[in-house]
Amino acid sequence: MATYTFVADSTDQFVDWNTPSVWSGGVVPNSPDAVVIPEIIQLSTGKPYYYQIAIQPSESYVLDSISITDNFLILDGALSIANGFDLLQGSELDILG
Repeated sequence: MATYTFVADSTDQFVDWNTPSVWSGGVVPNSPDAVVIPEIIQLSTGKPYYYQIAIQPSESYVLDSISITDNFLILDGALSIANGFDLLQGSELDILG
């Protein structure tokens, strides 16, 4: 099982799930694998940096598990999770569609 790591630049506040550059290795998760989305800490303040990850209406993803800490995941498309979906402290899930 592969683990995909979210590596957004600290200047990004909103990113599209389908953008390869925001994933370690440049591969967009779209298979039954684990996804880890880590918290980013601002060096200047030591506080969490909040960013949003959006799944657009035309996009569909199937994953084994996902963990979100101090992040926003905006769904306007389809995301299916087979085994585990963890929304940890400070996280938010918006389902639009």
